[in-house]
Amino acid sequence: MGEEVGEDREDRLRRMRLVNDETRYRLDVQRSSIDQVATKASFVAGVAVTLLTFLAAANGETLWKWLALLAFALTAACSLNALRLRKWREVPEPRPTADHAWQHSEEEVLVELLNSRISAFAINETRRAMVHRWWWLSVASLAAGTTLGLAHLVTNEETEATVPEMGDNDDEGKQGSTGGLPKGTVDLSGEDTRSVREAERFEKAEREREPERRRSED
Repeated sequence: MGEEVGEDREDRLRRMRLVNDETRYRLDVQRSSIDQVATKASFVAGVAVTLLTFLAAANGETLWKWLALLAFALTAACSLNALRLRKWREVPEPRPTADHAWQHSEEEVLVELLNSRISAFAINETRRAMVHRWWWLSVASLAAGTTLGLAHLVTNEETEATVPEMGDNDDEGKQGSTGGLPKGTVDLSGEDTRSVREAERFEKAEREREPERRRSED
């Protein structure tokens, strides 16, 4: 009877150790997954900040530019949220585990460790899902921001290419209004008109004085 009880106890301990080792392995895999996503999130945040700075200093003001800046800001915010949720619950704590081990049997200690690790796995899994969600949002907003930024650059180049053509048309209109004079030639038609009018007034005054001169000669 005592041997059967001992065998049952050893069997329970063996199974508890097996489950405990498996749970610890799953926790390690879970932590590695979160660390990888957090590393990618930090890289995406750096890229978003760099592109945001570059685009903010770019020439031109278009709707595409403001939408791209908003998308890059959203990318940085999502990446930082992913990094903020990286907090990992470590179990078990060394001191409470040691105190518990001195006061309880091996089976009770294994049960406590297993319960702690299962609880930690559930909490960390929720955080892992949130980290992945923020990570995908940051990637999507980065792609959208890059597309909108390219649209701004293309639109701005087309606008800058159109402005000189309009300026050339204005110069041609001004040249036509000045009688076809080349650019840089001074138009003296106004001064010539004033000179003619002064000459006519002088000639008229001379004709009016002519009778007086004749009478004075007589």
